Amino acid sequence: MAFRRSVGPPLLANFSPRSVLKAPFGGLCRKDVYGREQDLEGLQATSADVSIATRPGGGREVALFFGIRDRGESVTTGSDQGVIIDSDWVADLVCDLFESRTTGTKLFSVSRETVWADVLRACDSLSIPRPGRGLHLLRHTGAATDLSSRRRTDLELIRRRGRWVSLTSVQRYTDTAALVADLASLPAHVRDRGRAFLQSPAIFASRHVSARVRFSPGSM
Repeated sequence: MAFRRSVGPPLLANFSPRSVLKAPFGGLCRKDVYGREQDLEGLQATSADVSIATRPGGGREVALFFGIRDRGESVTTGSDQGVIIDSDWVADLVCDLFESRTTGTKLFSVSRETVWADVLRACDSLSIPRPGRGLHLLRHTGAATDLSSRRRTDLELIRRRGRWVSLTSVQRYTDTAALVADLASLPAHVRDRGRAFLQSPAIFASRHVSARVRFSPGSM
């Protein structure tokens, strides 16, 4: 597989994290990779942090690396902890963002406060209830959703993907019963929006986000 910096046209054409998703895009990525705030904040636009591989049959795979040893960094479970993005559309958005950055600059340059403010603004615009807890819940949601949907059934694989030290932490983060309860508590129109988004993120964004959501200047 050939690794490259030039990633070609984004999957979503004129729909990019810079022009539409901005700060909340980091949250989408965090849910996919079970990421913490500091994980994404430490990412830089370098091949040490982001590796993009072209599959022989077409398409791309994107791996993110946290705690770069050469920079003297580490995370709880060590240095150079890597994870491959699951969702093709999230991977393509990362490719688009990576291509837009100057080498060595932060991949996600937005502050946590701006992320939170933009997420609340997006929820209000789309008539979605505001989250009562911080966005760290996305780390829980990613792991619990994968286990519930049987994308992953091995807790050890989930532990390694989330870079948790022990299975005790994994068990706390994969409360599938709480996930079902949270989904059941959502109004029908919110569940409908969620299904529409998951069916086609690009179409959903073009119909709802780009036309209705405006984010803070300088985000991302």
